[in-house]
Amino acid sequence: MLFNVHDALVMQVPDDLEHIANAMKALDTAFRRPLVGRDGKVFYMKSEGKVGPAWGKSTMKDWKDN
Repeated sequence: MLFNVHDALVMQVPDDLEHIANAMKALDTAFRRPLVGRDGKVFYMKSEGKVGPAWGKSTMKDWKDN
């Protein structure tokens, strides 16, 4: 992990699909925790991943696990 800011976490992993996929799955597992709403129902916060050579909208693309 390089750093985190409010609602973003930046990691550095080797530039190959297997390492990237493993890192994204680990992050999803870490963030995917059951939460309870005001109505008492359990829900999970949605998250998204982006991948790129540098942190910034112009260099990053949405992560698709396929």
